[in-house]
Amino acid sequence: MNRRPVALLTLLAFAAGLRADLVATNTVNAAAVKTSLTVDNFDDADNVNDAGGAKGAMEPEHDPPYNSMGVTYDTGVRLGASGSSLKVQYNLTAAPWNGFWNQLAPGAAPRDLALYKTLVFWVRGATGGVEHAKIELANASSKGIVYLNDAAGPVTNAWREIRIPLTSFTAAGLNSLANVKEVNFVFESGYAADHGLSLTGTVYIDGLEFSTLD
Repeated sequence: MNRRPVALLTLLAFAAGLRADLVATNTVNAAAVKTSLTVDNFDDADNVNDAGGAKGAMEPEHDPPYNSMGVTYDTGVRLGASGSSLKVQYNLTAAPWNGFWNQLAPGAAPRDLALYKTLVFWVRGATGGVEHAKIELANASSKGIVYLNDAAGPVTNAWREIRIPLTSFTAAGLNSLANVKEVNFVFESGYAADHGLSLTGTVYIDGLEFSTLD
């Protein structure tokens, strides 16, 4: 992905409470050879991602629908000089949770991620300091959960590269990296309330991929 900035600076200080095993931004070893699986760069604003899987908004089933989630593609807030980012607007006063799902292969087939070490994406909030998200890796029988704010500190209103070791997901409930079907971003009213965060917010996501680098 030529338009993506490369993280070359080591993070000098962790935010208060940041766990050492969940790294937000780190140094890329220039001597290492990177192999990556691009899930989506969101440039084509399509309903199929770059991995060939389907994607879309999700919320609890309800009649009538909650309509608590807005998903669009933003050409003004993005990485690089062209393309777009994913813009997710969540309203947790209308539903207890909602989110955005990405399948990792056509037809909801599983994808073997054993080769990869890190989930990488870029994120920013419209306001900063009040947004939040839960990231899930799921297969047919289990899922691993990492809370973005616990892993990397508060979401800011500037782009940040987030790098989460895949071992964090296996430690948190995912029983295998060999057959992962989805990577999901979920927003929860309970987490927001427990951590003094906003029940409504806008999060931008770009450059979602799995990398062989730490």
